[in-house]
Amino acid sequence: MPLADNTIELIKIALEYITLAILLFFVVRFLELRSDYAESLNRQYDLQVRTQQRLEFEKYNTGVDQGDRSQGLTADMVVEAVRRYRDGKVCIYVDRMKDGSELYLDGQNAEALSDRLTVEALMQNLDMASARYHPYLVYDNQSMRGPHYTNRGMEVKGIAFIKM
Repeated sequence: MPLADNTIELIKIALEYITLAILLFFVVRFLELRSDYAESLNRQYDLQVRTQQRLEFEKYNTGVDQGDRSQGLTADMVVEAVRRYRDGKVCIYVDRMKDGSELYLDGQNAEALSDRLTVEALMQNLDMASARYHPYLVYDNQSMRGPHYTNRGMEVKGIAFIKM
């Protein structure tokens, strides 16, 4: 085989490898762009969910100092929250009703408690005149019954109302 044929073959092989390297470069770059785009969409979705929860639950996020009466809510607001979330999608915990019992509402017992969740029943069971309740937003896997509530997390699981 003459030297010219070997040179042409070597140039062809080099061009094939260069073409393959360029193709692999673009494939890797495309995969990086796709990953960056997916990550950006996930961040945008997380921000949207957090903003939606902040708007929905902000009136129940009054602070973590249970001794401060200015951070408490009236029984009317507790009735409003129970009625709003009576389907059990958001857990509601009221630590002391008028008779000393507690109310724990979640998706499993919402149907069974439906008679206790009417406006009339709630007004009879809560001290509407003078009681104040401190609301705590309960996040992720925290206990609804406390005793310690933190003011951070990813997703609101429920609202705990602790009588002041």
